[in-house]
Amino acid sequence: MKFLSIASLSLILFTAMGVLGSPIESEALASNDLDARDEAGILIKYPGTCSKKNNNCRYKSQNGRTAFCKCKFKKCAKDGNKCHFDSYNQDCQCI
Repeated sequence: MKFLSIASLSLILFTAMGVLGSPIESEALASNDLDARDEAGILIKYPGTCSKKNNNCRYKSQNGRTAFCKCKFKKCAKDGNKCHFDSYNQDCQCI
């Protein structure tokens, strides 16, 4: 009988120590864990000029080189019109 009470007492003691030993991060529960992923989805748009003949947009990329993309939805009305390339969606739009 004493063995059973010592075993149950030690089980309760170890459980209580485990609860006290594991910290609860209340800040992590309150904050939204998607913040870092939302930052990755920022739209980076590179402005440029479009060409009517080729219906493409010429812009300076992130590394400073001149890049071209084909306007998909709207055709360029005249040479030198504004356009932009959206690097997040890989979309080229002539305005």
